[in-house]
Amino acid sequence: MIEYTRRLVFTGRRAVMCCVLLVGCTADRAREPDTAADTSVARIRTAPGADSVPAVSSTAITTPKDTVIVLGTVERDLTGDGQPEVMRLTGVGQSTDSLDVTFLIESAGDTLFREQLRPLTTSVGFDAGRRRLSPSEHRAQLDEFDDWFLDSAKFMRPEEFVERLRRSAAGHIAEIPNVIARDRRRQASFLPGARLDSAEAVDVWNEIQSSGVTVFRYSPGGDGTTAIAWSVRDRRFYRLLECC
Repeated sequence: MIEYTRRLVFTGRRAVMCCVLLVGCTADRAREPDTAADTSVARIRTAPGADSVPAVSSTAITTPKDTVIVLGTVERDLTGDGQPEVMRLTGVGQSTDSLDVTFLIESAGDTLFREQLRPLTTSVGFDAGRRRLSPSEHRAQLDEFDDWFLDSAKFMRPEEFVERLRRSAAGHIAEIPNVIARDRRRQASFLPGARLDSAEAVDVWNEIQSSGVTVFRYSPGGDGTTAIAWSVRDRRFYRLLECC
């Protein structure tokens, strides 16, 4: 096993990039389960209803060509309980030229939120403006992705979130309960007995605004914009904004 590790240290942020290349495995060995490796893999205990996966680590790699990169992590108190959650960005692919990116929020071993983001590849732009990045440009894209995605300006209190919408997209404020309602219906199997109508979503939004949690606004890729916040009552994250 050949392992390369690079650590970047920022104020309030740890970014670790790991690129692991496993060699010497035969085809038969790749098809057989490695029970020794299985017992060494640390797994995340899933919060009920969370769309989650085990934490990615070099020991969890199962094929000779997998590349795993931890693009960055940051700790923030998103749930308002005084304890920071860990926000993690990981990329997995056959090489660093094309990485499937996953955004995770973890707390005390539980995965509270998971979303698959747009892949990071060497191709950027749209239509006639589409071009291929040079190796140095792509490396910079990987290095800077967490700085952009987890920028401190994207964290805000609910009242600040509403004020920013009022200045830039006021029409979305009235839509927040509808966005919450859609998200609650998507998570209906984890909310047994809960009312899933718009009136209940209004109550959830009022609770979020009064509970002192943090809203995180981000782009899952392209022109999309999403904002999420924690409901203390329901103990899960809900989307507040889904916009292109």
